[in-house]
Amino acid sequence: MSHPTLTRENIATGALEEFMQDAERRGLLTRMSDEDREASRDRTLARFAPEEDIWVFGYGSLIWNP
Repeated sequence: MSHPTLTRENIATGALEEFMQDAERRGLLTRMSDEDREASRDRTLARFAPEEDIWVFGYGSLIWNP
C-alpha cells in the first residue's frame, strides 16, 4: 500500500484509516485504544488547576483550515 498524504479526501474516504490498519497489522505501529487515550488525557489534565489556562499548539493548516 502506498503512503497516503494527510488530506481531507484521504480521511473522508477511509484511505488513511486503511493505511494505519495495514501498518498496525504489519507491526509497524501500535495505536492507543480510545480508553487509553482518554486515561492519558485525564492524567495530563489532572496536573492543572481547574482555573488555570492550558495552551494548545496547533500547526499550520490545522489552525486556518480545520
